[in-house]
Amino acid sequence: MKRSLRPFGVAGVIGSNVHTESPTAATATNATFGSTTATDLQLSRLSSSIKRIGTRSGKRRHPSSALLATATVCCIAISVYYYHSFVVQRFTSTNSVFSADTQAILQGLERQKGVIKTQEDHLQQSVLSFSSAVSALQQSISEIPYTVHTLSKQQTSGQSQDIQHKLSSLTSSPNTIVTAYFSVKSKYGSNKYDNWMMNIMSIQDHMVIFTQSDMVDKMKELRSNHGEEKTVIIEMDLYDLPISKLHGGKAPSATEFWQHQLDIDVEKKRHQSYQLFWIWLSKTWWTKQAIQLNFFSSDFFVWSDIGCFRNGQYNGKQIVRYPDVVPNDTLMWMAHHPPNPPSQRIWNAKFVEKKHFYHSGSMAAGNVRAWDKFHAQFAITLDEFVEADLFVGEDQCVLQATCSAEAAPNDAFCTYLPFDQVADNFYFGLRYILNRGPGTSKKQGGQYRFWSPVEGWEPL
Repeated sequence: MKRSLRPFGVAGVIGSNVHTESPTAATATNATFGSTTATDLQLSRLSSSIKRIGTRSGKRRHPSSALLATATVCCIAISVYYYHSFVVQRFTSTNSVFSADTQAILQGLERQKGVIKTQEDHLQQSVLSFSSAVSALQQSISEIPYTVHTLSKQQTSGQSQDIQHKLSSLTSSPNTIVTAYFSVKSKYGSNKYDNWMMNIMSIQDHMVIFTQSDMVDKMKELRSNHGEEKTVIIEMDLYDLPISKLHGGKAPSATEFWQHQLDIDVEKKRHQSYQLFWIWLSKTWWTKQAIQLNFFSSDFFVWSDIGCFRNGQYNGKQIVRYPDVVPNDTLMWMAHHPPNPPSQRIWNAKFVEKKHFYHSGSMAAGNVRAWDKFHAQFAITLDEFVEADLFVGEDQCVLQATCSAEAAPNDAFCTYLPFDQVADNFYFGLRYILNRGPGTSKKQGGQYRFWSPVEGWEPL
């Protein structure tokens, strides 16, 4: 029986595997190895020659002929071995290249998947953010997580519908002071605030304090000897503030919007973080939430920055003793310089045109109606600043512009107490008139004379 030495279909094996990988790969393989048909034909002819050498008509050949035949077979076997080794090695190498290409494609798909995920995140972020300050500052605290604490160790979730009924240890008061503290990078270190907080926490007024979770116990300790029935501490996350989710102008997200505000801040090195801007711009929102919850059934509310009391002058005293000094339905603020409004209401060139900057945002006082209408106008004014592409990080120019608007013809949002009429700090002197009452001015024989952007100076 004749046996062919034709190698086992190498071309077929290569073609099959490469085609499975890809048609392009098969083309590349054929180009690399060429046609295998000619090689097979040569091997077949060699096989026939060996047979003719080995046997012819059944006759025994000369030993030298057998030796020649043996040598020939060895050469052919070696050739076939190297042929197969070459083919297999090159195929394996080529297949590795194809595997690398496939891996690259898979990695590209993963990258594309990541891009799609990023786009989805941006979309989700835009859904969760507010496109205007009006929509942001309309959000109620009942829509975000918070916890109410009292010094009697009672506490309840902010989602409770009858929250006031669960705080039976609290007493009522016609007046409430609202303040907040969150630990962020700012122009003053935490040690400064520690000292200032000791002063404000010693006052005898009813207080609502907004703060972060790890500051609750400290606030309780600072207020522990100054009225268990007068204190409510509201624990919340700074990043839940509605203003933190505002994105406006050309910024596609809230984070980019606030980073841009920090970048264009001429006092960036001093202010250090845009989270500080959130605190400044949330004063009216916090006061509005205290009004909404109204733990002490008050009608008169005072906002005070927690750093307003920088010495012990008012320690242990009741600040709001004369709320009636504030004209009805307006908020009273301090004017730290003589009031001199700029020609344009939406303005923030306080470092260039210093004579037009006079608003102190540290303290404000007024009844519920005054806070309601001012807060609504503040949100509108903030949007006007954003639309004009002006810096909004520092609140005082926005507050000043809000006061310069008219609620209605001849209806002012604000009244200013000029700095030179109080024997107190130019920025924090509002506490002086609230504590001392009428007839205590340094001028006009003790008579206070207020100023309004709408009505001007009060007549003597």
